Amino acid sequence: MSTKEGVRPDSITEGSARTARLVVVATFILLLTAVGLTLLGKFLSSRPVDLQESAARIDEVIGAEISQSVWDIRTLDETKQRVADQRSILTHVLRSYRLPPAEKSADDVLNGLTKALALEGARLHVLSEDPRNIIVSIELAGVETHSLRFVKTPAPTVEQSPAAAAGLTDTEPAIAIIVDDLGYGGEATDLLLSLEEPLTVSVLPGLPGSERAAQRASNAGFEVMLHLPMEAVGDEPAEPGELRIGMSRANVARLIERNLATVPGAVGVNNHKGSKLTTCENEMAEVMSVLSEHNLYFVDSLTTSESVALDVARRAGLSSIGNDVFLDNEDDPIDIQERFEELIRVARRRGFAVGICHARAATMEALRKTLPAMRARGYRLVLVSELLKEDAKRHARAGS
Repeated sequence: MSTKEGVRPDSITEGSARTARLVVVATFILLLTAVGLTLLGKFLSSRPVDLQESAARIDEVIGAEISQSVWDIRTLDETKQRVADQRSILTHVLRSYRLPPAEKSADDVLNGLTKALALEGARLHVLSEDPRNIIVSIELAGVETHSLRFVKTPAPTVEQSPAAAAGLTDTEPAIAIIVDDLGYGGEATDLLLSLEEPLTVSVLPGLPGSERAAQRASNAGFEVMLHLPMEAVGDEPAEPGELRIGMSRANVARLIERNLATVPGAVGVNNHKGSKLTTCENEMAEVMSVLSEHNLYFVDSLTTSESVALDVARRAGLSSIGNDVFLDNEDDPIDIQERFEELIRVARRRGFAVGICHARAATMEALRKTLPAMRARGYRLVLVSELLKEDAKRHARAGS
């Protein structure tokens, strides 16, 4: 039996072997590639996802929705925590807001937030709700970026309708600014007293410079308040003149009178610290009773979202109001300016606003630049007592 011309049997065997080797090599390469892709996928899936930019955008959406709301929503506090886990890289925001005493405000705010967040691919979940609080979380790509708490304000009575429920619509929006922590003296106090502005200053009691600061402020035309120290959360030593839980009414009265003696000319009071004491109704009732005897108004600094001080003051019949914005929690000119804009937004929406800042050089420089510009934009700067009188007149007209 003959073979075809030009083809040898040994060459056929060699070609088949070569083909088999190529198949084995190709199969091995494919297996290595598959294993490598699998390992790479597992590695990439185990790496935390950087959500910083997306979370920042979500925060902008929340801020815009809150600021554009028809309701008066105050930012009470904010904490930012760096997330350290295997799923994500972001800064988690915990924030509290105070809602107005309006029956539908909570539903309207949550519905608006839900719709706005959905456009950004985020979801809002209501975690819990009770007569005082609503707790929600905001989730993006399966990761919680925000925890928000909405504190419900009790509905006002006809006799004691709070200033927050009524706008000063007869005139331009009014803004009252309180400068806290006078009594230490120094350059910041000198800068403050050189400002020719209708500001309200709050003087700490019992300091070597308390009485002089109060007298200088009065002589310069400022309104003077007592910055009354109250017990805060934690085991901090008591400050001079500090009110603490468990004091008898007699001791409360004695301490307040002693404090007032070191701040001559004080016509009102706001709390210094107080994140613990202002949450206690019985203690606050005793404080308000004493302040009423001295014909003083009260401003709740709102150092905690749990404060009941403003509600107790109103029930006691005191002329009272709450802080809207802390202007200089950060000693940074850009941040201070942003807080001023927040204060202006509150005033524009509601007709008035109250801001608190501190006797610091950077803050005084911000006041010097910002207040004239604020007036040029159509806002009035008033003393706290003037703001309260305008509110009382409005209530009187409404009652008639």
